[in-house]
Amino acid sequence: MSRCPSEKIRAGGDRSRTRFVSHAAAVIALTLIVVFGLKAQNEKALLSTVKDFLNTWYITRDYGRLMQFVAKDNALSDQGIRSEMSRDGHEVSWSQIFGAGVPSRSARFAKLEDAITYSIPSLPADSGRLKYLNAGPGGEVKDPFAIIDPASAPPGSLLPRADLPERERLEFDSLARYLDRLNRDYKGHLYVVVYTTKGRDLPRETAVLYWILEDGWKLALFQGTDW
Repeated sequence: MSRCPSEKIRAGGDRSRTRFVSHAAAVIALTLIVVFGLKAQNEKALLSTVKDFLNTWYITRDYGRLMQFVAKDNALSDQGIRSEMSRDGHEVSWSQIFGAGVPSRSARFAKLEDAITYSIPSLPADSGRLKYLNAGPGGEVKDPFAIIDPASAPPGSLLPRADLPERERLEFDSLARYLDRLNRDYKGHLYVVVYTTKGRDLPRETAVLYWILEDGWKLALFQGTDW
């Protein structure tokens, strides 16, 4: 028995909807593949760049080349931070930072592991685990430095808390405002590198470096516990 016209229309509509859903699912799947592929490519590039930077600083000590790693949108180019430094009489340049981090008198190191190290810290039980971009299959960090997703760190530890009310945000100093802006402007393209120096004649400090994605991964801010 042949179908009535209305049944044929419904059947055709069902097939069209099925084709549309299948096409939409394929587009979504392809988009996810591209997105995750780019993310993996960016993460691999960051690891390579950080290793190159640290070897240039601590091993080959090519201070001129180090400037190639500095972001255009870096902390020392921020007007608020520059004004605050000028007001306090403590203006700092990247050359001074690099020179203080590895004094010219310090011993030469054959490999990066001789100069710096990283140990996974103990965190409060309710704070979750840090997410390391350079973690091994078991979660271990074999490099002498860690690349941390700041979103996995305890709130307020690496970046200002994003959930603070506006009245408290207005009280941020220039550095906190800069970090708060980085967190908003480079969401998903901001990572933090952490390590502790151990090489002979180096300052015994923990270093925290903020990296952002511009035309490649670039160093936006360097902080040491006493540098």
